[in-house]
Amino acid sequence: MEEEDEDEKDVIRLQLSFSVWDCDTCQYVITSAAMTSCPNCGSPIDRTEDRHVAQRRRAYGQGVTRLQERATLMRNLAFGDRGERMAAKEYPGWLARTVFRPLRLYTDELDRLFRSADWDSPSAPATESAWSSVQRLCNDAIDRATGVIRMPPPPLFVAVHRQTARFARDAASAVVDSVEALVDPDPDTAVSRFEKVENALAEAGKLTSRLPRLLEFVEPVLVKGLAPAEVARQHTTDLALSFPEIREIVQTDPGVLFRTSSAYPVDFQCCDGA
Repeated sequence: MEEEDEDEKDVIRLQLSFSVWDCDTCQYVITSAAMTSCPNCGSPIDRTEDRHVAQRRRAYGQGVTRLQERATLMRNLAFGDRGERMAAKEYPGWLARTVFRPLRLYTDELDRLFRSADWDSPSAPATESAWSSVQRLCNDAIDRATGVIRMPPPPLFVAVHRQTARFARDAASAVVDSVEALVDPDPDTAVSRFEKVENALAEAGKLTSRLPRLLEFVEPVLVKGLAPAEVARQHTTDLALSFPEIREIVQTDPGVLFRTSSAYPVDFQCCDGA
């Protein structure tokens, strides 16, 4: 059985083969490996191991496990708050080069790699090459997110940086999750996984489209020396759209985003499950 998303825009497509079973009693088609009885008539399901899944797990299982372990460590990282901080004027360019531009490419590149190989033939040269490239892409996504989380940002960008780190973390997690489909036990699980992956990447992508507006928000403070609160009040809508979590804070007191003294702490936790 082959599962492939028919939507050809902004999606990651992966074609895999799975075995399906017919209920011996009512001939209902069973696609979930978790089912022990027929959902139609209740008869016990008698089946053998899916040879397609078994072959993929032998070929890709160890690599997927290593990526999962790295992604888990990344998700549990605390924000870096010590060390040398980048100059505020250099930070927007660094963020664009290091996070946003690569992030935009992940979906297209994963889709290209997944479509370039027959994943049911792990020993084929094209598949071996694609699998190596997929692992490199996943590790790159994890490394980028890890670097953003650990880096202490310029004080002016603390709130924006921490929320951006969340998006980088979620995008990297989604990339790794998509690869886990290679070892999923049945088509239902794989399809559900890809729906979650595409939603996560879409949410992360929304931030990249708002980057120019966010930079406009900070530029007057850096270049013109205007008071942060004065600038913030002019751009509250942009911040609230990009960072829903801080909408209430921004609307109540826009200047709080730029305060760095102990009287106005900015403390958005990266790894609280949000």
